[in-house]
Amino acid sequence: MYYRITKVSHRAGVRQQMIDYLKTKEDLMASIEGLHHVRLIGVSDTEVIAVSEYDNAEQVANAEEKFGQIMVGLKDYFAGPPEVMHGDAFWSYEE
Repeated sequence: MYYRITKVSHRAGVRQQMIDYLKTKEDLMASIEGLHHVRLIGVSDTEVIAVSEYDNAEQVANAEEKFGQIMVGLKDYFAGPPEVMHGDAFWSYEE
């Protein structure tokens, strides 16, 4: 599996608005080839880590345009530019 990890700093109190917006983009997300899931993890009141799982790096690269279409609608909530990282999973544990 291959992951896109995005760290986002956002204004306080806007998480529900972000969720409401993302729900309107679920059809677009469903059209992204190879995207298995996206998880948002709140690490503080103003920071979120988004983890998107794909089969491979090529799918992440191919998804950039659609991902950008989603992110542009969130920019008004952001407190700064997102930090984006990519990488292969090399170990995991599941119960």
